[in-house]
Amino acid sequence: MDMAEIREGYKETEIGVIPEDWEVKPLGHFVTNINKKYEQNDKDIPYIGLEHLEVATGKLLGIGNTSQMKSSKNTFRKGDILFGKLRPYLRKYHYTEFEGACSTEILVLRPNKNCEFPYYLIQSNNFIDTVSNQSYGTKMPRTSWKQMRSFLFPTPPLMEQEKIAEILSSTDNHIEDLDRLIEDYELLKKGMMQKLLTEGIGHTEFKDTEIGRIPKEWDIKPLEEIANKEIKNSFIDGDWIEKEHLREDGIRLIQTGNIGIGEFVEKEDKKYISDESFRSLNCKEVFKDDILICRMAEPTGRSCIVPDLNKRMITSVDCVMLRLDTKIHQLKFINYFLNSYQGLKYSRLNEQGTTRRRITRKKLSKLPVPLPPLAEQEKIASILSSIDNQINQLKESKDNYTNLKHALMDHLLTGKIRVV
Repeated sequence: MDMAEIREGYKETEIGVIPEDWEVKPLGHFVTNINKKYEQNDKDIPYIGLEHLEVATGKLLGIGNTSQMKSSKNTFRKGDILFGKLRPYLRKYHYTEFEGACSTEILVLRPNKNCEFPYYLIQSNNFIDTVSNQSYGTKMPRTSWKQMRSFLFPTPPLMEQEKIAEILSSTDNHIEDLDRLIEDYELLKKGMMQKLLTEGIGHTEFKDTEIGRIPKEWDIKPLEEIANKEIKNSFIDGDWIEKEHLREDGIRLIQTGNIGIGEFVEKEDKKYISDESFRSLNCKEVFKDDILICRMAEPTGRSCIVPDLNKRMITSVDCVMLRLDTKIHQLKFINYFLNSYQGLKYSRLNEQGTTRRRITRKKLSKLPVPLPPLAEQEKIASILSSIDNQINQLKESKDNYTNLKHALMDHLLTGKIRVV
């Protein structure tokens, strides 16, 4: 690079342009790999395996204990950094807040200074990508401390390291607070679904039915009977689409992975078929506000309401298309029931198969659905929708803070923005 292009206060190094008062240091300057084996004794301590670490968040999904694990393990203490060694799990990391033991497929990295700065260094895309490319082995490629320790990082003075870590840690804490709020609202929704879909609103008289006690004035019908018989394909499986039919554009194929628990989940990997394939395979078109029910796990029987994707649509053979007469049935109410404890339990109990469990459309058609009067269906759907809206707002806020953290890492860890 032409020196004239380097702005004042910066310098060219082997890893790029960095502030003049920064240095270039290897990972081994910041952390030491600890290989202290856990010795089995009478004392049971917390255990962390790769399965307990969420990808790319640093969050713990749970904790085991050493008495449950018979394999060899390493110990860690509070303030250590855990980093997954296997290539598929290189974005699994955690800054520990207690002492315990972990899988030997996790590196224990101990900061040489009492600072979280190296915890954020190992989250950088450049580091992860390089380590991934250097992974060795064929069946389960992995990295090693020997490969990692020489990776070079821009290194600010210690005081600036501490300030950078403080800013990024504060952002992480806010994301964790949003996670807790989301969990609280999801628990509230679960409880409200259980109550509203069995007890309704303001009822005093109840009756015993095949699905338990429900308000006396409610009805129960099998799922197939609430389909609108006046509309073609109102309760039918999707289409059998082979790999050779797939295209990069055309008529959108909604797959089982697009069906979340009560919601449509968009994926980056979108599939399409041509108009010609649609005609030759005699496909059935999916429309906005159809309900799609997934006959495969996990979980079996989950459903979503089809959004407007600005494309003609079809769905796969493992999905059931359900069309309602919305003058009689409230769309969201039915979708909430299908994804409730009662609805999913019925599907789970009626699964068939061993390796790929699924429910048949015939079995699914017999699912008993509680039916309040339409006005009450609308009230129940409105209450649950308001909770969903709050959850979605919190998730959007979390996504914004996650994007902010990535932007801050890019600027603070490279010296593009200084905090001195």
